[in-house]
Amino acid sequence: MILKTDTPFKLYCYVDASYAVHVDGKGRTGNVVTLGTGALKIMSVKHNIVTKSSTEAEIVGVSDGMGGNLGLIYLMQEQGYDVQPILYQDNTSAITLMTKGKSTSQRTEHIATRYFLSRIESSRERIS
Repeated sequence: MILKTDTPFKLYCYVDASYAVHVDGKGRTGNVVTLGTGALKIMSVKHNIVTKSSTEAEIVGVSDGMGGNLGLIYLMQEQGYDVQPILYQDNTSAITLMTKGKSTSQRTEHIATRYFLSRIESSRERIS
């Protein structure tokens, strides 16, 4: 396996979730982390809660996946590297909620605040 990196270091985090794909109504999240070429981390995990929409499933997926991603970022920073993490997310509603960091309507006010850990501070141009 060959791992190549961009300079300066950019940690590319790709997260995608599926809504209610299991018999018990729970979703699944996939997470891939790379420095450019070759995956450092690949994860596919069943959600531990039942979500009410695909938007909520995406927010839960990002929140659950970012814990391990933050560990990689902190490890590289402790080794002296200036790491620029980039999160790729494909759900526009989830991006909007994570950018605002709070619920914007009655339909999403039930989402627990812990799922806004991954608040997006960068501009939309960096989010695909």
